[in-house]
Amino acid sequence: MGELKSYRKMQRIASCLTIIVVLGVIEIVSSYKLCDDLTSCSECINEKSWWLGQSCRWCRKNNQCHAYMSMRNPCFESEILHDRVKDWQKLCSFPLFSSYRYDPELSYKALAASTATYFLPSLCLTFLIPQSQFEVISEYSVKCHWLDTNLCEAYIAITHSEQTLVVAFRGSVTWSQVFAQLTGTFNIIKTKFIEEGRVQDYYYKAFMRLWNFGLERDIVQMYEKYPGYKILVTGHSLGGALASLASLWMSYYDHIPTNQLFLYTFGAPRAGDVEYATIHGRYVTNNIRVVNGYDAIPHYPSRTVSFFRLAPYHHGTEVFYIDASDYNSSYKECRGRFMYNEQYECGWSHFSLRSFDMNYHTSYFNLQVGQFCKDNEEQLIAGDALAKQRQVQELQTTKPEKAKKKHRRKKEKGPKWY
Repeated sequence: MGELKSYRKMQRIASCLTIIVVLGVIEIVSSYKLCDDLTSCSECINEKSWWLGQSCRWCRKNNQCHAYMSMRNPCFESEILHDRVKDWQKLCSFPLFSSYRYDPELSYKALAASTATYFLPSLCLTFLIPQSQFEVISEYSVKCHWLDTNLCEAYIAITHSEQTLVVAFRGSVTWSQVFAQLTGTFNIIKTKFIEEGRVQDYYYKAFMRLWNFGLERDIVQMYEKYPGYKILVTGHSLGGALASLASLWMSYYDHIPTNQLFLYTFGAPRAGDVEYATIHGRYVTNNIRVVNGYDAIPHYPSRTVSFFRLAPYHHGTEVFYIDASDYNSSYKECRGRFMYNEQYECGWSHFSLRSFDMNYHTSYFNLQVGQFCKDNEEQLIAGDALAKQRQVQELQTTKPEKAKKKHRRKKEKGPKWY
């Protein structure tokens, strides 16, 4: 008799648990449908999900709403907006992607400017693109980090014929500098930059040292002097990361109007987190990242911690060359959606063991970026000497003509009578 009573008691408990589970499943399903039916970012985040009163999640990868912990949500935590993300209302209103189209010729000029940062900028720039008639205004060189003996360098150049100011940043030059970046940027982003955006600590310190060394002041002064000129910011490798920070700073603090600011980087690493990428896409709309085939550096720092909000992210339109031997080679523009600019059919599809071949990183448009100017030093100097000789010859031929014209004018006027 006692066993029968205990059996019925257990049966009643099991029935109650079954009812609770069924009701829970019904609630979960209804909540899933509720979140999934919402089509706008703000409505999604304002709606509560089924789990612990959490809000629904807006996935910025596919621009869809999902319930909290939904298995159908393809986004990592760093790609999701919810009510605990600061300024989520502002992030919801940002545009999906830039409409700016890639310009191959401008890209080559930007690469030439990036190449010139490594050795004799003025001579190298003139040698690579003589038709642009660039003049280097000023150069900057500082220690990248207080613990690092390596230098970070940049320069400002101008071409009046094309009404363009160039701000170019140099990439890494020694293995010790590469090692310093590896140790200073390992996965987690550390330093707050603009608004809620965070960037890699090494890039932040290197940028601020250059920026406060007079670079910011001179850019502002040059733009005030030539307000109609466009500003081209560029860099290769580490220089690309520094150019990324510089372009956002210029636009965000109203140094340069957004429509006159252009960013072209080559083999650049991920500079900041998802908030940084989002803010960057908002303020720097003319934004191009060029990637050559199996170049491994654009895949660094690793996104293996993408489930954290501080995971590294790329910004801007990726222009992917399977073989970047020439700027007119076939390429693909990968716009992605919002800050999610790493489509698998572009650079991600070419990440393999071949990525350890550094030639993909050092060679763009048939230029060995870090070595070209140094390897052709004699030609640069000879070309500069020839150009100076031509200038002297032009002056010698123009002076007699000016003297003759002056003599003719005096003759026409005749003597002065008093």
